[in-house]
Amino acid sequence: MNKLTKYMLRIAVFLYVALGLPVPILAVLLLAQAETAQGRMCALSAILLFLAPVLCWCAVSIKRRKLYAVAAALLVSSLAMLVASYVMTPDGKALTGSNADSVFTGEMSYRRASLANLVPEIDQLKLGSYAVPWMDPLIDKARAIRIRRLFMAVYREMQQSDEFNKLGSVMNHVYRDLFLDSRPAGHLYQYIPTTKGNGGKPPVILFLHGSLGNFKGYLWTWKRFADENGYAIVAPSFGAGNWYREGGVEAIEMARQYCLHHPRMDGSKIYLAGLSNGGTGVTRAVATNGAAYAGFILISAVIEPEVISTPQFLDGCKGRRVLVLHGADDERIPAKHVEPSVDYLLHQGVDVKAMFYPDEDHFLLFSKPDLIRSEIASWLAHE
Repeated sequence: MNKLTKYMLRIAVFLYVALGLPVPILAVLLLAQAETAQGRMCALSAILLFLAPVLCWCAVSIKRRKLYAVAAALLVSSLAMLVASYVMTPDGKALTGSNADSVFTGEMSYRRASLANLVPEIDQLKLGSYAVPWMDPLIDKARAIRIRRLFMAVYREMQQSDEFNKLGSVMNHVYRDLFLDSRPAGHLYQYIPTTKGNGGKPPVILFLHGSLGNFKGYLWTWKRFADENGYAIVAPSFGAGNWYREGGVEAIEMARQYCLHHPRMDGSKIYLAGLSNGGTGVTRAVATNGAAYAGFILISAVIEPEVISTPQFLDGCKGRRVLVLHGADDERIPAKHVEPSVDYLLHQGVDVKAMFYPDEDHFLLFSKPDLIRSEIASWLAHE
């Protein structure tokens, strides 16, 4: 091997290590924190896959041919672990007779081989919770620990359910939005309880997720409400949850049409609910076609004054009730920004009930699930 070839090889290896280093770093962190064997297996696979080319370079550089065999063994082991992870990955098909389902419409389909499914959602969220304090100035280490505990409690419980495990994850939609600025519509989670509603068909809560995607844990959190009160839950996906962006209102309408024509749902009684950034979807849907809904629920939600003050929004609220549930200590969406919007709607004659909970923050849905279920059930019962 001449000097130029060696020099070019060294540059290639340097670039490979420099650009690819985040992969093994994340993999080591995942290996240390993963809740599942599948997550740990994916982490090991990534580490071995990264090391194999480095060992090949070492074999060339120091002329140790035995390292080729080690590199080959690492590569084979890595691929074997990936195959095993794929086998362990849910196929996305609901169990026969299941109340829960993951539905794809149009050209979209379930991506079993995507990283979002090879690494279980519980492990993705747990790993992300450690990174949040470095990325979000509103979440310090103590808050991150609290958030992690809240989410892990939900996901550890959900892991015991074969019904929900079979559905897989759609977190790949989030990554596609964050990195490719693409927000495909056409997916939703649904849960239809065995308890029947009026006329044999349950009314519907159409739930819009917040920032960072349609976590499967949301549907699990709503499951108990659905079983206790006889409501179907439909939760459409829209990338990272920025419903105000192009295609957001259309995605909501697509989900509404799905409910309207579903043979097991009462499409004449659909309540539109939004969590956090999902509130931007609720207010825009109200302004676009509010009369199509029976009422609106805003949980720790963004309420934009410039949207709710439009004639279209106020017309969409006519004859409809609005429920606002918010943490008094919410730093993400401070109560002092929500209260003026509530007062404005009340002065405009909108039927609004607002509850602000002391000592509760932006994660009210997870910290006080029983209370939120009770409030919503009571509000719906007093129609």
